[in-house]
Amino acid sequence: MDVEDGRHFRHAMDDAVAPAEWETKLLREISQAKKKLLEARHSKGSLYTGAAGVAYLLLDLASSGLESDARAASEEALRRLEEAEAMCDARRVTLLEGPAGCVALKAWAYHLLEQPVQVQECIQRLATLAERAALLPETECEVGGLVRPVWISRGCTAGAPKIGRSQAAGSACS
Repeated sequence: MDVEDGRHFRHAMDDAVAPAEWETKLLREISQAKKKLLEARHSKGSLYTGAAGVAYLLLDLASSGLESDARAASEEALRRLEEAEAMCDARRVTLLEGPAGCVALKAWAYHLLEQPVQVQECIQRLATLAERAALLPETECEVGGLVRPVWISRGCTAGAPKIGRSQAAGSACS
């Protein structure tokens, strides 16, 4: 649908045909973006706008098979998540801005590294954060944190892909 409202541009590309070498170009761009993100200094630990977002990228690449050394990427993500969690505002319980996002990503990393005890520890920490969120007024956006333990627990179970097993994209834990 073309929209002529001055804010949009006319789409003249043919969506039925993939651009030449699109995957190669996209992978090169991902690699360059990853390099810049790994070199950057982040003043916040959040998943939304901080260091935990870089860990998310590493875990997403590791679980999708786009990272050549998925184990090393997962271990690097864990290292970064320790630092990111320390930078988060402990008063926040949100997934995107508080330590809960770091804890959820740690569960994913431990799952990929086949460390189920650590996964369960993370799930327990998320449950504690969810209890804090339950005490907030219903209109508070942080109440959305109540679903985190269930979401992570269902995604990081025996059937979800791990490193060394299925590298298929779309892991239930991603």
